[in-house]
Amino acid sequence: MIKGTRVIPIALAVCVASSIGLSPAVQAKNKAVEVLKYLNPVPEKNLYLNKSQDRVIKKKGFKTLEVEGAKPVENKELGFFAIVDLNKINDTETIKSVLQKPDVNGISVLLPWRLLEPVEGETNFKPIDSLLELCKEANKTLILRVSTCGVDDNAKSDTPDWVFQDPTSRSIVYVGTDGNEHQMPIFWDPNYLAKWSNLINELGETYDKNPNIHSIGITGGGVLGGTNVIPDFVASVKQTIGAEIKAKPEKGKEGTTDSSAPADGFAEKPADATSEKPANQAENSDDKTAAASTDSATEVTTEKADAGKTEGDKPATTDASKTASNDSASKSTDSDDDDKGAGKEAKREVTRILEKQFGMTQRQLIEHWKYVADLFPKAFTVTRLNFDVSPPTLNRKGQDSLDEIADYLVYRYGQRIYVTRHGVKDGHHGFDDYRLLLKFHPDTLTGYRMTNDFAVKDMPKLVKAAGEDGISFCEIPIDVINNADETTKTAMHDIRQRMGYQIVSKEVSLPKDLKAGDPLKASFTFLNLGAASALKPSRQLDKDIASSYKVQLELRDTNGKPIARLLHTPETPTNAWSSGKPIQWAEELKTPAQLTPGKYEVYLSLVDSDTKRKLRFLNGIGTGEPQALFEAPVGSIQVTN
Repeated sequence: MIKGTRVIPIALAVCVASSIGLSPAVQAKNKAVEVLKYLNPVPEKNLYLNKSQDRVIKKKGFKTLEVEGAKPVENKELGFFAIVDLNKINDTETIKSVLQKPDVNGISVLLPWRLLEPVEGETNFKPIDSLLELCKEANKTLILRVSTCGVDDNAKSDTPDWVFQDPTSRSIVYVGTDGNEHQMPIFWDPNYLAKWSNLINELGETYDKNPNIHSIGITGGGVLGGTNVIPDFVASVKQTIGAEIKAKPEKGKEGTTDSSAPADGFAEKPADATSEKPANQAENSDDKTAAASTDSATEVTTEKADAGKTEGDKPATTDASKTASNDSASKSTDSDDDDKGAGKEAKREVTRILEKQFGMTQRQLIEHWKYVADLFPKAFTVTRLNFDVSPPTLNRKGQDSLDEIADYLVYRYGQRIYVTRHGVKDGHHGFDDYRLLLKFHPDTLTGYRMTNDFAVKDMPKLVKAAGEDGISFCEIPIDVINNADETTKTAMHDIRQRMGYQIVSKEVSLPKDLKAGDPLKASFTFLNLGAASALKPSRQLDKDIASSYKVQLELRDTNGKPIARLLHTPETPTNAWSSGKPIQWAEELKTPAQLTPGKYEVYLSLVDSDTKRKLRFLNGIGTGEPQALFEAPVGSIQVTN
């Protein structure tokens, strides 16, 4: 069995070693300072919290704006993604078909680790490559997650056999949704973490900066690529305790209960007690983004001191006992008194099992999850990452667990972190249970991931929730998309209309004449019809910096050749462009003194100055329906001596 007193120091040391981004095989070594930290974990009460969450505890209302003729704008971060199950990843025709749908922006897959590394050190990334290729052909993107547990019921585990064959490895046996026993690694086991970090580093070396990847899931510590540490933790305990209550002999009579099942619903598994079945192969694909042309045009940047910065988060302490409300999955009422009693006892048993069986408190689980999550931003230094918001263990919502991990990730890595609400089963789901969104909205991109048994009839109810939550993407089972009735199609359309940022240029005023070298005085008016803002990925570690795209005016000569680009960060950074009112500002833009006299056409664009990527927006200047463009003509200027 697991020796709780030894798990804590060993686990942390591995997390630290495997989070520093080493490409060769990782050998975990203890660091005294870190071991001491884990021998003295943060107490259950008076734990770290970011009190700034409390400033916006009420949901931010979504205020709609209407522009006649406006249609949803497509950009890499936004849209619907078809969830392709493991048994369909080789179905090329079905995947191609769904990628051809104009309202689908890409696909989402969850692949088992054993499929990608059947032999230690010998990776098989063909499934990912095939899927990326399909996405590239369709000019769409891929959401990729890798699972260690729960995806494939046809195998003993999503984790390869060779991980468990190490005689010192630790694992858990649990009963899956198919009623059979399955196996998963314990995510603080040093042997597992060293091997897992090797895979993540190789994935990062291979796919970081790939333009056809929407995001990479932060996985490795829980079930189905999520954060839930133990499969059906409370449900397993509740089922066992419920059986014991019902089997309890009447007073004065003797009886027996079936003791074949472990009292906690799962048991530690010896290292050599696994079997692995071959997995399916997969196909893969990629997407295209627009970038500014590379030529000899002069580029001039106009910036204000400290533009776009926000105040850093301030740590605070609060009572961990005030957790957020339970997820709807655990809100269901019990059918009889025995069952209710079992449920209450199960929740108490959860804490006892963590401490007795694993030598872990809830606090320590959260700290370990931070180190597992830290592997990904170090391996993927540019690609956006996707963090699942499901509690690491059931019935421990919000501030003392899930929100804290997300707080840690978003503060350290900025807007490269997406936050996804997994397990959306019906119209009652959303981010209602999570304070984290309330703090970071609109500074964190968010999305939904629906379950395969999503109640399709509830799709219209999600329209309001999607607006309030400010989601930028939504992962939907491929069968729901392919079999959508008119009600579902209407709801999807309504969600898509407000999904993410939907930027409209309304007015740009320019001078008619400009002397070479003089500042160009311009004013701008934009609208955002969407429920989220345009967030440029921030790559500055440990700095809470508001990230904004730059507004660019490009001057072209009579032959259409770019001569100068004038860039600046808008007075209100794009990450704060909220729906409900126009965004207006004026700016004096520097111009090159050597600008040749003559007439120049001026084109407007929104640019990531790091990657040269341009955002697609609606050009609402002039008459007629707004057109989706990467760069819009906004007038002309006569340059004089």
